[in-house]
Amino acid sequence: MAGGNAKVRVIQTYRRLYRAGASPSLPVLGGRAMARSLGYPEDVLRAVDDALWNRFFPCGNPLPYLDVRPGQRILNLGSGVGLDAFFVRQTLSSAATVVNLDIAYEALAAGLRAFGNQPGEAGGVHWVQADGEILPFTEKCFHWVVLNGVFNVFPEKDRIVRELARVAAPCGRLVVADLVRNGPLPDECRNEPEGWVWCLNGSETCEEIARLMEGAGFLDVRFHEWICQAEPFWRCVFTARKSPA
Repeated sequence: MAGGNAKVRVIQTYRRLYRAGASPSLPVLGGRAMARSLGYPEDVLRAVDDALWNRFFPCGNPLPYLDVRPGQRILNLGSGVGLDAFFVRQTLSSAATVVNLDIAYEALAAGLRAFGNQPGEAGGVHWVQADGEILPFTEKCFHWVVLNGVFNVFPEKDRIVRELARVAAPCGRLVVADLVRNGPLPDECRNEPEGWVWCLNGSETCEEIARLMEGAGFLDVRFHEWICQAEPFWRCVFTARKSPA
C-alpha cells in the first residue's frame, strides 16, 4: 500500500476508534488491563474512567523514561485522549506544560471533555489538531517529545523524524514506545492493508531506527523493555537525546 493511502486508512480507523472506543467489531489491544501489564502505576489506573480506558491504545509505557521538571514543555504527539499527559502531570510534574497533538479531532474532543486544560502551578494542558508531519510549532521549543504507538503509523519515517528534530530543544529528549522488528517484515504483512493501522508494516529494526535518529541529529539512541508481541515484532521503548547544537 502506498504511503498516502496507508496514512488515510490509519486516520479513518483511529477516528472510528475514538468515536466509539474498542468494540467486538473493532477489537484492539488497549485499555486498563493493557496499561497494567505495561507497568503503569496502580494509582493512576484507578484515576481514569472506563470510557477513557476504552480509547487508550498504548504500545508501551514511557513514564519510567521521563524526568520532567517544572517549567518544561512536553509534546505528546499522537496523543489520543491524552492519558499519557494526564499521567505525567499526576506522577511527575503538574507544573509542566503539555501539548496533546493528534490528527483525529474525535480523540482530542474526548480528552478535552474529560480533562480540560488542567491549570496547575504553571503551564497546563493544551490540545492541538494537526498532522505530525507538519507540526505547527517553532523550532527548538520542546524539552520532551513522547510518542506511544504512533511512530510506526507514519509511512515516511525520514519526514517525521526531521519534524521531531526540528521542534526538540537542544539536549531535548525523545521517548518512543512502539513495535520494533528483529528480522525482516513478513510477506503476509506487506500484503495486509491493516498492517499499517496496527503498527506492523511501519515497524523498523533497531539499526534502521538508530540510522534515522542519528541522521536527524539525535544522539545516544537506546532501546529498552523488550516484550515479544509475535516474532519478529517486539514491544519496545526507545529513547534519544537531541544534539546540544
